[in-house]
Amino acid sequence: MTTRMTVPLLIAAIAAGSMLPASAAAQQPAPPTVYRTVPVEDARDFRELERLALAEVPYIKKMEVRDLLLKVDGFDAQGMKVKIYMDRRTGNVLSREVKYDKHGPFGKHGWRYFQGQHMSYPAPVPPQPVQQPAQGGTPPARFP
Repeated sequence: MTTRMTVPLLIAAIAAGSMLPASAAAQQPAPPTVYRTVPVEDARDFRELERLALAEVPYIKKMEVRDLLLKVDGFDAQGMKVKIYMDRRTGNVLSREVKYDKHGPFGKHGWRYFQGQHMSYPAPVPPQPVQQPAQGGTPPARFP
C-alpha cells in the first residue's frame, strides 16, 4: 500500500475506534419488564366460572384467565361466534361480542342449502313403452 491510501485508512480506523466506546455506552440494556399480578382473593373458582360461562356461551372453544378477567370464545345456540369478558369476582358479563356471518344466518348458499334441498332434483319421468303398430293397421297417434 502506498502512503496515499494508508493515511486515510489510519484516520478512519482511529475515528471508528473513538466512536465505539461512546456508542457502546449509549446502548444500555433495557430494564427488565416486571409483571405485577392483581390480588385475586375474592375471585371465584375456575369450575364455578366455567359453569357461569356455559350459561352465556353453550359451545366453549377457549377460556383464558387474566388477572380479574375471564375471556371466553365460543359459539352460541344459533352458531354465531361469541366472545365474552367476565369479571372473576362477581361472574358478571362485562362485554359480549357477536360476529355475524356476512352472508346471513344460513351462510353463502342460502336457505335451500341449509335445509338440504340443494340435492333434491325432480323425479325422473319413467320412459313410456313404445307400442308396435298392428299388422296392416294405422300407427297410433303420438299426441293424443
